[in-house]
Amino acid sequence: MLRPVLRRYEAMALLVLRAIFPVYVVVIVAFSLVPQGPGLPGGDKLAHFSAYGVMVLLAMPLVSALRWRLMMLGSIVMLGIVLEGLQLLILQREASLLDLVANCLGVIVGTLLWMIGLRFAVARSRAETG
Repeated sequence: MLRPVLRRYEAMALLVLRAIFPVYVVVIVAFSLVPQGPGLPGGDKLAHFSAYGVMVLLAMPLVSALRWRLMMLGSIVMLGIVLEGLQLLILQREASLLDLVANCLGVIVGTLLWMIGLRFAVARSRAETG
């Protein structure tokens, strides 16, 4: 009896994610390309790491097949590479290999968190039905 209600909430959550994800990507692109003011030492790397980790966590529920998930992850990494390259063309911005590393580490950690969460969800589902 509870299962149809949960499925409805899952469908609504998926719709919300479909709306949030592209907006999130646009915000990341905008922040990556606007001139940058002074920041905290090392805080920039944490921002890159967090931004790309969250991007992965928002993206993974949107695709179900492994092939599409791998393509999504590759696209997120490519976005980071392209944005760092574009920063070479913008005054008051610096392209940084360390920023790119932070982006990739964020993608890796976001993926690992997604996989751990998925395993817990599957185990919980099995425990409820079994």
